Amino acid sequence: MKRYILTLLLIAIIFPVTASAGTAHAEQQKQVLLVYDSLSLGASAEGNVDALKRLLGVFNVDVTTINIEHYEQNLVNSYSHVIILRNKQKDEQAFDDDALMHDMERYTGKYLHIGAKPASSMVRALALKIKTEQSPAVRLTMNGFSNELRLSDELTMIVDAAHDAKQYGSIQEMMSSSTSPYALIKGNYAYLSFYLKGDLSEWAAGYVLKDWLNVDQAGGMYVLLTEVYPFSDLELLREISDHLYQAGIPFLVSANPIFSNFDYPAAKRYAETLGYMQARNGSILIDAPTVSSQTISADLSVLSSNIVSYINFLVEHSVVPLGATAELYWFEDEYYLSEGLRFYDSVIMLPNVKMMSNQPTNRLQVFPSSMYSLELEQWKKHADKSLVIEDMPFNIALTIDMLKSADEAKQKLEWLSEAWVLFRDYKLESHSVTTEQAEVVSEKGTLRLNGNDLQLKELYIEISSEHVYIEQKEASFEKLFTVQNRIFIVLITIVLIVFAVLLWIGYRLYRKKYVE
Repeated sequence: MKRYILTLLLIAIIFPVTASAGTAHAEQQKQVLLVYDSLSLGASAEGNVDALKRLLGVFNVDVTTINIEHYEQNLVNSYSHVIILRNKQKDEQAFDDDALMHDMERYTGKYLHIGAKPASSMVRALALKIKTEQSPAVRLTMNGFSNELRLSDELTMIVDAAHDAKQYGSIQEMMSSSTSPYALIKGNYAYLSFYLKGDLSEWAAGYVLKDWLNVDQAGGMYVLLTEVYPFSDLELLREISDHLYQAGIPFLVSANPIFSNFDYPAAKRYAETLGYMQARNGSILIDAPTVSSQTISADLSVLSSNIVSYINFLVEHSVVPLGATAELYWFEDEYYLSEGLRFYDSVIMLPNVKMMSNQPTNRLQVFPSSMYSLELEQWKKHADKSLVIEDMPFNIALTIDMLKSADEAKQKLEWLSEAWVLFRDYKLESHSVTTEQAEVVSEKGTLRLNGNDLQLKELYIEISSEHVYIEQKEASFEKLFTVQNRIFIVLITIVLIVFAVLLWIGYRLYRKKYVE
C-alpha cells in the first residue's frame, strides 16, 4: 500500500514536470522564417519588415529573416512557421521565386502570406480570390479601431474566400463602399491583405498573428516616457510623474545610462529624480547606450562593465531597473545581445533610428517578456479617447518623447488622463535584472533587491551643487622650508663669526692703545 501511494506521488510530481518540459519543447519548436521580396524604400511599405519583426518579437518566437533572392531550396522545412511578405509592385522586376513557391506547395507547417501572389496551396485552402488596386482610398477597421488610408501605390484586397475561414477586421473602399475582410485564418493558413508601418495595420495585425501562432497570453496598454537623460528637465519629469500618479496611471521610464562621474551632483540629482518617479508608480528601464561611428570602430569590450556600473549606481540610490529598451538592431546583433542585454529578461523593442550594428545576424533574439512600442500620436489617429480599452492581444507601450516641449508633453498627459484606457502596472508582472553584485526582481507589484523588499523614496532630496570637480593635491613646503632653514643657519653663523672677529680685532686695538 505504501509503495502504491509512493508511486502515485512520484507520478504526480513527474507528470507536471514532463508536461512543462513538453510545453517548453513545443515553444522551442516555434521557429518563424520571414521571407520578403523588397524593403520598398521610398514607397508606402517602407519599414514594414522591421515593424513586423518587432511585432513577432512580442509573441516570444524566434524569427529568421531573409530576402527572397537568397532563398535556398527546402529551407522552409526547417521552420514551423513561414511568413511571406510581398512588397514589390507590378511594374517592379521580381526575383525568381520558383524554388520558394515549389517548397510551399509541399510545406506542412503554418503559412501566413501578406500581399500579392500567395502560394497555390493557400489559394486552394482558403478558396482565395484577391485583387490589386492602384492608389486606393480605403478605411481599415479592427475591433473598434479605424484608420483611413490614401496610398500613392498599390494595395491588395480580398475579393472572396472560404465561408468557414475566420475573418479579421474589414476594408471599406471609399469610392464604391464595398467591404472585404482584412485578414483570414483557416487551419494552418493565414492571409493578410497588406501590412504597412505607420497605420493601423502595423499593430492590428497582432490580432491575426496571435491566433496564427496559437499564443495564449493576454496583453494590455502601458505608458512609456522615452528620451530621459541626466540633462533633461528633471523638475518637469517630477511634475509629470506627479500628474500621472494623481491620474492613477502607472508608467515606465526609459532612462539613458551614464558610465562615469557618479559622484557628481548632476548624476546624484538624476538618480534622485528616477527614485522619485519610481515612488510615483513608475517602473525604471535602462535604455541602450547611444552607439556612434566612433564607438563602433573602437574597443567595445567595456560595454558590459559600463552597464554593470550603471546598474550598481542606480541600486545604491534605491532605484531598481526592471528591464531594457533598445532599437531593433540590438536584438539582431550577437555582440550587443551578449554584452549589453544579457542582464535582462524583459525588454521593449524600439524602432530603428540609426542602425550601428557590430556583429549583425538575420535572427531576432527571444526574451521572456517583450512589448511593442508605438508613439502616442500614432495611436491617437486610430483610437478615440472615448473607446473603452481593457485588454489587447499583446502588450503595447505608448511612448511620449520627453525631449519635446513641456507644453506638448502636458497636452499628451491630458489626453491620457481623459482616455478610457486601463493602463497596466509593469511591476505586477515578473521581471528581473541580474549582475554579480545585485539581483532585482519585481513580482505582483513588489520590488525586491537581493531578496529584500525595497523601500521607496517618497520625497525628493535636493542635492547641493557644491563639489570639488578636480581634487587639488596638498602643496608640500617641507623641502622648501628645510632649504631656507639651512641657508638662514649658515648666514647667521657667518654673521656671528664676522661679529666675533670684529669684536676680537676691536679688543686688540683697544688693549694696545691702553698699554701705550
